[in-house]
Amino acid sequence: MRSSCPVCRGGSSRLLEPAEPPHRVLHCPACDVAFVDPFPDRAALQRRYGPGYYAAWISRQKSRRARMWDARLRFLEGVAGRGRLLDVGCGDGAFLEQARRRGWEVAGTEISSWAAAHAAATLGRAVFCGELREAAYPEAHFDAVTLWHVLEHVTEPLSLLEEVRRILKPRGVLIVAVPNRNDRVMQAAYRLVKRRRPKLFSLRDREPHLTFSIFRPQASPGLSPSPGSPSPGSDPIPASSSPPSGSSTGPRWSCRGSSIGSGGTRSS
Repeated sequence: MRSSCPVCRGGSSRLLEPAEPPHRVLHCPACDVAFVDPFPDRAALQRRYGPGYYAAWISRQKSRRARMWDARLRFLEGVAGRGRLLDVGCGDGAFLEQARRRGWEVAGTEISSWAAAHAAATLGRAVFCGELREAAYPEAHFDAVTLWHVLEHVTEPLSLLEEVRRILKPRGVLIVAVPNRNDRVMQAAYRLVKRRRPKLFSLRDREPHLTFSIFRPQASPGLSPSPGSPSPGSDPIPASSSPPSGSSTGPRWSCRGSSIGSGGTRSS
C-alpha cells in the first residue's frame, strides 16, 4: 500500500475514510487532495467501461450530451480559438465529432477498447487505446488538450499532466473537469434522498474515483493551474491566464468543478 500522495508526493497522509479492505481513502494535508490507497487493479478498472457503461450516452442521453458538448466547445474556443485538439479519455467520441464538425483537427485516447473502437467508427479515424504516454505524441503538438472527468480516475495524475504539458504547444490550453469534494449542496441532497452519508470510494461504484480535489472561491478571475472558483455542481468554470512556473509562454490551464458522490457518472 502507498501512503505518499500521488499529486504532491507528500508522505504524511492520514486516514480520511475507510473502504472495503484492503482499500482506504487517505488525505494529504500538504495539498488537500484525498486518494484511494491502494489503487484498484488497472485491468479491473478498464473492464468497467464496456458497452453497458456507454449505452445511455449513445441512446437516450445523446441529445442532452450534444448540448453539453456544444457549450464546452464554445467555452474552449473562447480561450483557445480552433486548431489541433486532443481529448484524453474521449469515451464514445461524441465530443470530438462535434469539434471536428466545427473545424478542429481532432485526436483522442481512451483506455476502453470498446469505446475506442466506437469513437474511431464515429470519427472515421483511429483513436489510440491506452494511456496517454503510450501514445507517444510529438512534443508541442496540440493547441488544446481536454480531460473531461478523467483526472480523478487515473492512478498517476501528476505523470499524466506532465505528459500533457510536453505535447501542448507554447501557449496551448489545457482544460480539466474534475469533481468537487467540497460540494456541500450535493452532500446534503444525497443524505436527504439516500438517508446516508455519501462515500468517496467503493469497489461497487460504477466508475470509481481514485483522487478527490477540493475547490474554493478565488478572488482573481481567469484561468488558474490550481483548484479555483467553484460553483458547486456547475459547469463550466472559467479559468486561466497565468501558466505554471511563471512562464509567459507556457501552456494555459483551465479548471472546472462539479459535484462528487459515490457512484457518480463521468461526463466524458
